[in-house]
Amino acid sequence: LPFVYERGLQAVPTMAAVLCHLGPWADDPRVGMTRSRTVHGQQDIVFHRPLPPKGSLTCRARVLALEDKGADKGALLHVERTLTDMATGDDIATILH
Repeated sequence: LPFVYERGLQAVPTMAAVLCHLGPWADDPRVGMTRSRTVHGQQDIVFHRPLPPKGSLTCRARVLALEDKGADKGALLHVERTLTDMATGDDIATILH
């Protein structure tokens, strides 16, 4: 009920992954990826505090590692995204995939 009723409304915690989405950068030809052949293997979310039901947030992303699996086998891209409250500067969540 706290996720759908306006009185005492709370944000669904996994919304952090959607709010901090990397966007269409993988479609950029300069990156060299083929998005249609990309598979999302796993994702972890570390919550530093509850996701606020309203406010302004910012996200920063960084590549942690890139593992080349060999010719015609693809690669593993490890990315960390951090969702931060713009008003306080507090980290809300860290998404690892």
